[in-house]
Amino acid sequence: VEEVWGVSDGWGTRLRRLGIRTAGQLRDADPGMLRRRFSIVLEKLARELRGEVCIELEDAPPPKKNISVSRSFGRRVEYLGDLEEAVACYAARAAEKLRAQGSAAGGVYVYLRTDGFNAGAAQYANAWSAEFPVPAAHTGAIIGAALSGLRRIYRRGYLYKKAGVILLDLQDSRAVQGDLFVSPAHPERDRALMEAVDRLNCELGRDTVAFAAQGIARTWSMRADMRSPRYTTRWDELPRAAAG
Repeated sequence: VEEVWGVSDGWGTRLRRLGIRTAGQLRDADPGMLRRRFSIVLEKLARELRGEVCIELEDAPPPKKNISVSRSFGRRVEYLGDLEEAVACYAARAAEKLRAQGSAAGGVYVYLRTDGFNAGAAQYANAWSAEFPVPAAHTGAIIGAALSGLRRIYRRGYLYKKAGVILLDLQDSRAVQGDLFVSPAHPERDRALMEAVDRLNCELGRDTVAFAAQGIARTWSMRADMRSPRYTTRWDELPRAAAG
């Protein structure tokens, strides 16, 4: 019964005590009993197994209210240059997600911290946020703001474990209220540029086109030694079968 999507191991143990061991037995169980002993969620799962539509699917999920990109580093990072590369990469990824849902960001929040579990090391954490004069979706503008914040909160002498970028106050990019004094000089050109960058990175692979601030070697990157093969997105990681 635990193979039914939404049935946890804990629920599975309790269901087995009631003699419900398979998906078929869950389907045939009394819905009222499932609601009383468990919850309305399990009742709906049982009804779904009977063919009743109880859990509506979202064809188009609502746009996110903020977008966050953060990672723990593959090694402790001390120098500002490495942190700048990391934050630039996170800002670029957040901007890509932002445009994918047709939004623009009203502000940016950047933070960094040391490893709180390393009791023998000096600890430090800080954050910074700022509003854009005009909501932005251009990767260059978002990277620039994030790096400006990083330089304000960076302190030498610490070994940093994690940094992140959050885009705030998201709104529909088609309804952005401009500013008479600080509106971008070439909004249509900027929009076309970002569309071209997103298209190339989608068709040819992430970071095929990237900003120089994102770096190349990225020695700070999170280790991926134990990552599962990406069968659905990488040709070079498809499983291979050899004839006997």
